[in-house]
Amino acid sequence: MLNTLSLTASIAAFAIADARDISFPSLSGFTSDQAVMGIISPDITQAKFGGLTTYANLPYVHCLAQDGEEVEKFDIAILGAPFDTGVTARPGARFGPSGIRRGSQRIEAGAGWSIYTGQNIFVDWAKIVDCGDAPLTFLTNSGDFTVPRIVTLGGDHTTTLSALRSTNEHWGPVSVIHFDSHIDTWDPKVLGGGISHYAGVNHGTFLHIAHEEGLIRNTSIHAGIRAPVTRPKGDVRNDVRCGFEMIRARDLDRLGVAGVVEALKKRVAGTKVYISVDIDVLDPAFAPATGTAEVGGWTTRELLSILDGLEGLQVVGADVVEVAPIYDNPGETTVLAAAEVVRSLLTLMVNKPVQAEVTEQPKKERFAPKEPVTLNQPKDDPISREHLAKCDGTNEGYPTLVAIKGDVFDVTGKETYAPGKGYHVFAGKEPNRALGMSSLKPEDCVSDFSTLSETETKTLNDWHTFFSKRYNIVGRLQSEAESRI
Repeated sequence: MLNTLSLTASIAAFAIADARDISFPSLSGFTSDQAVMGIISPDITQAKFGGLTTYANLPYVHCLAQDGEEVEKFDIAILGAPFDTGVTARPGARFGPSGIRRGSQRIEAGAGWSIYTGQNIFVDWAKIVDCGDAPLTFLTNSGDFTVPRIVTLGGDHTTTLSALRSTNEHWGPVSVIHFDSHIDTWDPKVLGGGISHYAGVNHGTFLHIAHEEGLIRNTSIHAGIRAPVTRPKGDVRNDVRCGFEMIRARDLDRLGVAGVVEALKKRVAGTKVYISVDIDVLDPAFAPATGTAEVGGWTTRELLSILDGLEGLQVVGADVVEVAPIYDNPGETTVLAAAEVVRSLLTLMVNKPVQAEVTEQPKKERFAPKEPVTLNQPKDDPISREHLAKCDGTNEGYPTLVAIKGDVFDVTGKETYAPGKGYHVFAGKEPNRALGMSSLKPEDCVSDFSTLSETETKTLNDWHTFFSKRYNIVGRLQSEAESRI
């Protein structure tokens, strides 16, 4: 035994000594007759698996700037939305942006030519950058003549609502091509809203809310749907009311890729388009890492072929969502698939530049409504808190009022503040704290906002500006002390 151990130790020592003698040629050892492939640098310190991880090794640009701060110009940006508190099943999509970026590490400009088209979108006309992750507030590059387009990395599908709001601000209502296994147009009263107003905003209701807010056109379409619905007729009727047609997953067997592409393009023809890809449109065999997986989905190749077939559409925004890397397999097939989907979306944008309508018009005043609103002279008549509470839209003969920082606004007739709607929680109250926190919780709908942070106070002020440009001020809310007199 001793001799065996000694022999083993001697071999190990020899191996270590031998390994130390190994030397690697320096980079200067490359001679002129040693060809380097393409434009790939032989400098191994520039390895794609080191340093800051961005999508496809794109340059990182700080593009979420405050007003007045100078920002580097770009044409298309990748923006992460690490959020997953709107899910109804498995969480984990908050790690989606980092997972998709990790899945894209092998993609780079130096080796980015498509075997199908011969095109390299990363060295084309568009400057594409990675803006890192955002707190769901889409602050745009402030170029005077261009509006950059955003590809969002989710995050759960609730984040698409924020993206559609931002898209609407710059491009107007859009047709949505929605790749998903679920319809996501459920009425909040059916999915989540029965629990609380806050819970009614989730990854299954965001398209319903987007329709209610006028963000999307009645020329939208689903693709890849296969999940069951809650109500056999009501959900489908509501889906049609929200402006959607539907291509089910098994329709691909009958139509083929070309037929699906034709149906999608025909539906959104002549409109600006937003493409949203829930990774669960793929079968779990290809993309297991998602929160609400449904069997019987499309293959990765089928989805990529359909996306590439949409060339020529005016795509003004897009996202890939519901990637939850914790559920991925050792081969990380989900994040690899998601990274390729992003590349297809970028290709659609590069191949079809879209002129923003705002470039042809004077720059709009911040928070200005799309259609002119004629407002009355603001009133300062005192309004008691007792009277305000009765003006919550449930009492016949009373208007619907919302107070912000003492000013009382008349929102009568605005559906979003009606009973059962998302913002009814604000009606008949002075919800300063809730507005600053972007909260729909009834307990946050209080007047006192002294504990808000600087950023939250700015958000509250923005809400006041937003209301001031749309609704008549009908009085001043009495203080709590005055209301008790």
